[in-house]
This record gives sequence, C-alpha cells and structure tokens, in this order.
Amino acid sequence: FFDGGVHSYDSILMDVENFINAGATIIDIGGQSTRPGSHVVSIEEEISRVIPAIKYLLKVYPDILVSVDTFRSEVAEQAIKAGASLVNDISGGRYDPKMLNVVAKLKVPICIMHMRGDFLTMDNLTDYGTDIIKQITKELEELLVFAESSGIFRWNIILDPGLGFAKTSYQNIELLRRFNELKSQHCFNGLPWLLGPSRKRFTGCLTGDVMP
Repeated sequence: FFDGGVHSYDSILMDVENFINAGATIIDIGGQSTRPGSHVVSIEEEISRVIPAIKYLLKVYPDILVSVDTFRSEVAEQAIKAGASLVNDISGGRYDPKMLNVVAKLKVPICIMHMRGDFLTMDNLTDYGTDIIKQITKELEELLVFAESSGIFRWNIILDPGLGFAKTSYQNIELLRRFNELKSQHCFNGLPWLLGPSRKRFTGCLTGDVMP
C-alpha cells in the first residue's frame, strides 16, 4: 500500500529490495487501503498514488513483475500501460462492472479474490452455514464463471480465498487447514492460487502478537 507521501519513494525501494532479497518475484502496489473499515479514496487520488510509484519502481527494477492492487478498471488500465503485468482485484470484479472487460481487452492476468460486502460491512458477513469450504467454492466459482464469460482466458486467472476478508479468525484458520480441499474442487482444476496471510489479524491470534 502506497499513500503517495512525498518522502515515500525511498522507503518503497528499501522495501522492494528486501522483498527481492527474500525471494519475491512479484511486487504488488496499491493506492487504496483494503483493511476493514478503510476510507475509500477518490479515483484521482488512487491514480496519483499508484501510477508514479509503478513507473518509479520499474525504472529502478526494470525486470521485476508488478501487480496493481485495485478494484477500479481505470486504475488497472493506466497501471498496465505504465508497466504493471497483472491486476489484483480484491472484489473479484464485483465493485466495477467494467473491470473484467478491461482485463479481457488488455489480455493480462487477474487475481480474483473471495470476499463479501465492502470495507465497512465485510466483518458482519461471516455466516457460511455448516461448511465454509462448500460456500466459498460456490461463491468463487460464480466469480470465475463471470470472469471467463467476460472474455478472460482461464490461464490468465489466479484465485485467492481471501484470508482476512469477511471471515472470522477461526474461519481463516479453518480455511488454511482445509486449503488443499478447496484447491481440489473440480471447478478450480488447473488454476493457480494466491494466499495472503501476512500481517492479517488472525495470525496474531496464533502468535500472540497484537499487531502481526
């Protein structure tokens, strides 16, 4: 997450260097915080944060792959034109009706994440009935079908079960424990997955750290 601060570019480079040294091959850049309860910034503000950061990063590290973390199609399109290689949309294309069509037009990969509601409501939408894997499978499959019907090639789709989004700490742990079961569902055959447990609140429940 990049807030566009005047003195933030040096810190970005330091972080990216640390990530690369730790083995990272893709750097994810976003200008909109996706934490529960986050304030939604204007599209102009998001663009002013993200696009210069992508250009600056690729000027220093021209061989790194950059993903743009956004749920807005205009931001995604400008980011790809600025050099980003893929789109990471936490809403799975639900927030912006143009997103999936834009990604299909650009012929770039997209990471589709499972979540419910928005930043303000997601924490209240955690009822998955008797089987969280069954329900997430159903909801993710709907997003997958929608993406493919919008013209996105299946081989350009990455799935994310959405750890920390519209899930309790217990549900996040249950999802991790049964992740192989989720991946093995027939409808997801052959698709790559992304997991994002780092710095999520539920990890603090396991480690005892209030702020992981």
